[in-house]
Amino acid sequence: MHILIAEDDPVARHMLERSLQTLGHSVSVTTTLAEARTAFDGDFEIEAIISDGMMPDPDDGISLCRHVRDTDDRFAYFILLAAADDLASRRSGMLAGADDYLTKPLERDELELRLIAAERVTRLYRKLQEQRQRLVAVARRDALTGVRNRLALKEDLERLQAQMVRYGNGYSVALFDVDHFKAFNDAQGHLAGDGALKVVADVLTLGCRASDTVYRYGGEEFCVVYPETEIQEAFLVTKRLTDALVARAVPHPQSERGILTMSAGVAHARPDQTVDTLVQRTDKALYEAKEAGRNRVVPAPHELPPV
Repeated sequence: MHILIAEDDPVARHMLERSLQTLGHSVSVTTTLAEARTAFDGDFEIEAIISDGMMPDPDDGISLCRHVRDTDDRFAYFILLAAADDLASRRSGMLAGADDYLTKPLERDELELRLIAAERVTRLYRKLQEQRQRLVAVARRDALTGVRNRLALKEDLERLQAQMVRYGNGYSVALFDVDHFKAFNDAQGHLAGDGALKVVADVLTLGCRASDTVYRYGGEEFCVVYPETEIQEAFLVTKRLTDALVARAVPHPQSERGILTMSAGVAHARPDQTVDTLVQRTDKALYEAKEAGRNRVVPAPHELPPV
């Protein structure tokens, strides 16, 4: 394990460091609680902390424990060092979130036993974190098409909007709607409809640039987000994507063109508008594309002349 030591006494610190290294652990050493907090915050490889409970700081080692426990989505096994007769400090440390304690002077065998438990707990935590990450990823994927879903879209747009406001990184968004999809479903059945949606997702995914992301917005609607892209380029990429579906020539007898097509609206984000407003502007452009005859791309009003 990678273990952080917080100990102001040089002799005790040296003995603890040597013992941990002998037991096969990597060690980071700090002499004050401020150093320990900075080390923990900056090094995400730290898996355990051994801290003196009484250090000559404005706060004591228990405050470091509270800081570690207050850090979201991060775990480190915390062992508090205390005098053998200092029951109050040990109790306060455990209530603050410490996992275990050791009494001074340290015995190497006791230290080894504590670290066996620490390794077991940290392994379990890592497994739980991996499972949680997998569940988070699944929750942000559309089960049918495999592209990201509306929840992921909202999170990603909020992040991009915050970056735009702070750093000026602009971005654009396109909304796509499969033309006459209800008629396609009614005539050919829902299984065929599902297959058509998978084709659309595939067309969008293959046609996008590496920096772009495809989402299923809902039903037969999809969204593509273009980071650091002005409206002119976003319009051209969106037009290329609608043309790519035409090139697939998926039969759609209920459509006036006889093949599956899609309409799209595209808009550029503004730092003075919310994500919801951006989506509304893009959706309005999509509506105008469908009203104008479908199988076309229309930009949000006043951004580009419609084509």
